Amino acid sequence: MSYVTPDKEKVLLKVLNNKLSAAKRDRTKIQMAIESGKAKASETSLFSYDDDPNYIKALDYLSKKQQLIQEIENEIEQLTQKIEIP
Repeated sequence: MSYVTPDKEKVLLKVLNNKLSAAKRDRTKIQMAIESGKAKASETSLFSYDDDPNYIKALDYLSKKQQLIQEIENEIEQLTQKIEIP
């Protein structure tokens, strides 16, 4: 029985790709929630949706997810270049 040790960089790349997928999924969920919240508020509320504390929190969460996605994409790019060099 032979055992091949996994390549550390390839395992890390797979983990980062999974994290990227999860972050993009979360970003899409919050974008859809913001859009549906805006639509519902415009139909039912007399006040501006822009002042709602939940809307502000959602935008903050969305910007953090965008930043996380960018960081993960940068890490993946660096790791991919490192793997391809040898």
